Amino acid sequence: FRWSSTQSVSMAQCTLWTFFALVACAQAATYKVTSQVYMDLTIDGVPTERMVIGLFGEEAPKTVENFRHICTTGIDGITYKGSRIHRVINKFMIQGFWFLVDVDNGVECFN
Repeated sequence: FRWSSTQSVSMAQCTLWTFFALVACAQAATYKVTSQVYMDLTIDGVPTERMVIGLFGEEAPKTVENFRHICTTGIDGITYKGSRIHRVINKFMIQGFWFLVDVDNGVECFN
């Protein structure tokens, strides 16, 4: 993965929204989980249980690979670390994970 910062942010944003659209529409029982990623969360600074996310790599291979890559190693320094979740709907979806990006490098913060 070698993208410019602007391309990375655009790719990360598209990946994130596509991923959550898939999760929101998917019937988990009908798709095969091909890999998993995890996120260690805190609520008001207090650690919570680790969130494990199953990824449907056969259904959306590029989206899953991009999301997995951002979760595990990041792209051009962009990761989900330190981002916030602003909405959780039980057994449906999680919204958030804003990227905090250095605007001095021509990349804006986005939601």
